[in-house]
Amino acid sequence: MKKNIRLLATVVVLAFIVIAGWLTYISIYKGEEFQTHPRNRRLQLIEAGIRRGGIYDRTGRVLARSEAPAKPRDYPYGPVTSPVLGYVSPVYGRAGLEQSYNRELLGLYEARWNRIFGGPAKPGTDRGHDLYLTLDAGLQQLAYRLLGDRRGAVVALEPATGRVLAIVSRPAFDPARLDEDWERLVRDPASPLLNRATQGHYPPGSAMKPVTAAAALGQNPQVAEAVFNAPGYIVVDGHRIEDEQVRG
Repeated sequence: MKKNIRLLATVVVLAFIVIAGWLTYISIYKGEEFQTHPRNRRLQLIEAGIRRGGIYDRTGRVLARSEAPAKPRDYPYGPVTSPVLGYVSPVYGRAGLEQSYNRELLGLYEARWNRIFGGPAKPGTDRGHDLYLTLDAGLQQLAYRLLGDRRGAVVALEPATGRVLAIVSRPAFDPARLDEDWERLVRDPASPLLNRATQGHYPPGSAMKPVTAAAALGQNPQVAEAVFNAPGYIVVDGHRIEDEQVRG
């Protein structure tokens, strides 16, 4: 009898340990994910009372703004910036920078997160923080126009700092019409919701040649005067690998 009681007590203690461990995992390691999840009803109530912060380019031009809490978001550049900015929708959630910086754009810092558990904010009493990007709206428009109707992406970086000046993907979508166009967008074989600059998978191909050439010149500047013979194959560990396009 005592043996059965000890066994039962052991099972109960282990069950409590498992439950406590699971609750700790959810609260500490998964807490922020659940707090910022679009289906978190408490967060949705808080968002309804906060005027979302604006998003600006490097010169202060408006890329996204909200005139009032719970009002549709305004995107002056439409599809030109939609792949990087993403969208905010009460039906389809968030994407892009709108999702990545949702916490900052809502102004939900530190103690203010306690309001998720303590009750919704009063409508019209709060405004989120603004987000300033290194993007240049003029370069963004130029890259979008030059890409034309072709599928692809353009990324322009500032070499000295690594700042992203333009990041364009086509085809794109108009975030102001997301709810109306959603079904068409998700069925479109051209995948306009895909940001090809950050989510596309492409082999680097000849784009890597300037990198390797620069590395070689940096190690030995005399390489610029060298002549290399390309017989159309290379031998690696005794195995001959043929070049499909022999150019001599």
